[in-house]
Amino acid sequence: MDLHACLARAPHDLAARDRLVARFYPTVQQMVHRRLDAERRKGKLGLAALFSTGDLVHDVFMRVLHGVEVFEGDEQDFERYLAKAVTHRLLDAIRYHEAARRDGRRAAPDDTSVEPASDETSPTEAATIKEEAEIVTEAMGALTVKDRRLLELRLRQRTTYRQIAEELGLPSEDAARKAICLAEARLLLALRARGVDA
Repeated sequence: MDLHACLARAPHDLAARDRLVARFYPTVQQMVHRRLDAERRKGKLGLAALFSTGDLVHDVFMRVLHGVEVFEGDEQDFERYLAKAVTHRLLDAIRYHEAARRDGRRAAPDDTSVEPASDETSPTEAATIKEEAEIVTEAMGALTVKDRRLLELRLRQRTTYRQIAEELGLPSEDAARKAICLAEARLLLALRARGVDA
């Protein structure tokens, strides 16, 4: 594949975009998930990390890809560039969301103290993460068995759409993607019903 020719054609040529997605998305997705997992294990990401997989990674990937027409470097450089750009955008969105949630929970609006940055999870953050995990578990319990299985396969096991379609007897990868989108939407509604704006 000629990376530079594909990038030049991609804004106006669906076939060129499809070649770029087929070539780079699987690797970029794995790189992004590894980075997000590392952030989550450090306790820096909570509930929002659950929604940073699957279609959201794909959407951000497509936006980043759409904005690149010229790139200097080889395919490995381009993979690293895409993974870094997608990861940074996702982390920014997740951190913004979680900061907004923390700000909304603060009981003392006149508290102007600033806590020092730390790589360690504070007791408050640990309690928040535990509370969010319990809410997610409760919300998942309100879903159908099929929706729970779809989310388990895609969000936790990172199963491909093709494998999900085969396992659950869906007619195509696109059908699996749509079913997962609906399951995620139902989970979001269940979370909102429990006071979580995910």
